[in-house]
Amino acid sequence: MMLVRIPRRLFLLGGVGAFLAGCASKFRSYNGPDVTRVRLYKSQRLLVLDGAEGVLRTYPVGLGFAPEGHKQFEGDGRTPEGAYTI
Repeated sequence: MMLVRIPRRLFLLGGVGAFLAGCASKFRSYNGPDVTRVRLYKSQRLLVLDGAEGVLRTYPVGLGFAPEGHKQFEGDGRTPEGAYTI
């Protein structure tokens, strides 16, 4: 019986490739109605997705440890306020 030795690097590379192939299934595509606006209510910690005919879905969100008020500097725990284009 003949044994074939596989170098460790090749074995490791195969393992990493298999791991990354398994990660690809975590990303899903979205085939629902168009999202026209995203709103974030900081005090209620709620994210709202709007479509052409109204609210599509709402999600609870986690914000910084002090989300209320305008962001002053990085690390202040506040969430930026304003209108943004995504």
